[in-house]
Amino acid sequence: MSIDTLEEKYQHLQQEILSAGERLTRCALQASAVQNQMRAILGEVAPGFCGPCEHKCCEGFPLEGWFSFEDYVLFRIQYGKPAIPPDRVMRDTACSFLTPEGCSLPADMRPFTCVKVNCEQINDALQRSGKEQHFNLLRKALDAILREIATSFTENSVEGRHPDHP
Repeated sequence: MSIDTLEEKYQHLQQEILSAGERLTRCALQASAVQNQMRAILGEVAPGFCGPCEHKCCEGFPLEGWFSFEDYVLFRIQYGKPAIPPDRVMRDTACSFLTPEGCSLPADMRPFTCVKVNCEQINDALQRSGKEQHFNLLRKALDAILREIATSFTENSVEGRHPDHP
């Protein structure tokens, strides 16, 4: 979905978001903490993998990133509406948040698809280091947080939406 579409949906459900404010704020703080732990593991296990990679994940993403509505709600709670950076990488298939220095989104609040890691090299490095199980537990914790966000809206929403995550 585009950022404008997500923002429109966010505004449409703003009353529900406000009424679930404390719960959503708690979820956003938890998601931020989990992502920071995931980043710390990746920084330790595979510090230089992504930069020199010729098949960067971010160069094959949808143009406005992999935000599901649940990811977007968490991001909005923490940082407001995400802005496309003026120095974004201007390739046809590059994510709009990708700059020459890397992702412009805060490291603690990126869409789930961006942090769950599907890279074989990184998965191998996680396994060799013995941190694969811990990383996978963090990934499951983040997925559970996003399901909780989705439940917040399906319980109160006429739309009966489901999470956009596999």
